[in-house]
Amino acid sequence: MPPGEPQEEAAALERASDEDFEEPGRVGNNSPRGIWSDGAVMYVADAHDGKVYTYNMPHAIDARLATLTLSGVDFGTFDPARRKYEGVAAAGVTSTTVAAMAAQDGATVAIGPADADAEANGHQVDLDGVEEITVTVTSPDGSRARVYRVHFAEVVEAGPSASCLRGAVGVGFSLVVFEGGSVDDLVACAGRRHATALYVLHEGEWVSHILDAPDFVNAPFRALFTDAVPTLLPLVVRSEGPATPAPAAPEVTVPFTSCLIGEIAQGFSLVVYEGGSVDNLDACAAGRGLAAVYAFAGGEWVSTSSPRPTS
Repeated sequence: MPPGEPQEEAAALERASDEDFEEPGRVGNNSPRGIWSDGAVMYVADAHDGKVYTYNMPHAIDARLATLTLSGVDFGTFDPARRKYEGVAAAGVTSTTVAAMAAQDGATVAIGPADADAEANGHQVDLDGVEEITVTVTSPDGSRARVYRVHFAEVVEAGPSASCLRGAVGVGFSLVVFEGGSVDDLVACAGRRHATALYVLHEGEWVSHILDAPDFVNAPFRALFTDAVPTLLPLVVRSEGPATPAPAAPEVTVPFTSCLIGEIAQGFSLVVYEGGSVDNLDACAAGRGLAAVYAFAGGEWVSTSSPRPTS
């Protein structure tokens, strides 16, 4: 310690007699000069013979984590012996799924902050304003606790980008509308809404973009939108959760140029309706030469027929 700085008073040590190790004396480790433990093994250096002796720690006092992952957050390589990490959320990531497994059966794991979506799989943490995520492991016998911390140097702030996909994204398939932009913008937005795949209907066939798939798998999708993804493009997305509700609808400042927006081809087409009564929808569909209109609501397709215009 540098001269002039106040000396910290050493904490008094108390011997826990009921946790004494009996083995050291039996193997000749009678002159210990240094001790270290990773929670599973205790290492004792002996001053007499220069050897390092190892002793297995009792399973009942094991309060280590075996694994720790945070989806969309980079905090380096996890090490059960290391308790503090610096986390960096990927661009646009506003929530994470925390998965933590204790090293010892019977140990308990508690994650903070509390689960933001109890109905979704895993422990969900909304990163908006969160400075730190903690994982506390308590040993099977309750005598030990170890806290792992992931600190965020830059606090995540939720922004308007959450509305880039308009509509609720549930577990399974959902029908949404993209606000427009590049394919990379669309993929980044889909990732923030926990989507794993995107589907667009083009000339009666589905063209897909699978997130994290090799480039050749998604080449047809990118070729379809070489310049940009059109504004208000209808999409079907697939997600394994957690589900995200529909963001607040933005104020519409540009009037619709057509009551049904989107390419209409022979067979089935995916379009967006400007809104209004069912009678208005029927009239609009008839004017575009449609025989039937289907809407996806509550996980089911509901339909209305529309007579074709007669000459």
